[in-house]
Amino acid sequence: MTEAEWLVCENPPAMLRALSDRASDRKLRLFTTICCRWVQQKCGESLELENAVSYVAVLERRADEVSNAAEWSDALLWVSSSQNDIIDQTLEAPTADCLAFFCAIHDDAPEAAFWSSVNANIALSNFSRRPEVDELAGSPESRFQAPLLRDIFGKPFRTMSFSPDWRTATTVALAAQMYESREFSAMPILADALQDAGCDNADMLDHCRDANTPHVRGCWVVDVVLGKE
Repeated sequence: MTEAEWLVCENPPAMLRALSDRASDRKLRLFTTICCRWVQQKCGESLELENAVSYVAVLERRADEVSNAAEWSDALLWVSSSQNDIIDQTLEAPTADCLAFFCAIHDDAPEAAFWSSVNANIALSNFSRRPEVDELAGSPESRFQAPLLRDIFGKPFRTMSFSPDWRTATTVALAAQMYESREFSAMPILADALQDAGCDNADMLDHCRDANTPHVRGCWVVDVVLGKE
């Protein structure tokens, strides 16, 4: 996949494959969490897995390596205890919501991201049958997930330079506040602060100021400012 194709792609499985070794486990885990969180929000009470909200929270904390071992073990036990029910439900598209959660605990972060993305897509795109992975391109959920991948991974086919001088008290405070709150309305203000610090990186500034760009925890600009990978 070329950069030009990446920027317009509406095929999350292809985008995740293209990332290859360019993606950190942390960012992939955060994307996985977003897929599960979105399934939980959209499915609501119809989601058959109990405690979905708390599980997503643990998954997200695990991505940032701040959940304790006992908490993670409890989450694994909870999902594993539902394994048989999930396996019994995999033949029809509407039950893919459960699989999105189950795949999220995969030991391999790329596999977790790939299959949680696929099953969230199937669960939320109203397919009449369980489609093949290659049939997901352009679905409603694909059009939702693709911009989030671009927000998290930016332009992964090039090296982005960031001067330590741009990491000021103001830029770090703004980025940290948005990261913790998951509320990103201050992105244009972050762009101004970066510019005040001497930032002339058009990709960073444009990403912050583009009103049509969604932002989530893991946003590549926020991560760069905070020194996260």
